[in-house]
Amino acid sequence: VSELLAKDFDKSAAPTVHALRVRFNQLSLWVVSTILLLESVEEQLRTFAYYVELADELTALRNFHSGASVFFGLVSHLISRLIYLLEGLE
Repeated sequence: VSELLAKDFDKSAAPTVHALRVRFNQLSLWVVSTILLLESVEEQLRTFAYYVELADELTALRNFHSGASVFFGLVSHLISRLIYLLEGLE
């Protein structure tokens, strides 16, 4: 808590905040890469829908950090360019 109150987010001064930020980015990029590396559109759509449900479930479990990380992976500009994923969910 003292790291957050001090608002000093340097890696050496706030190692816990730095670790949270690194984990957030790793999970978001993992979500993006697992979708983009799939070869078929059907697999991409199924995986995208799974991650939407996963983000919702993580939030329901009050795991806001992981839920937000998965969500931000889904709304990444790399994923949002795949219009067919969003159209396939309708």
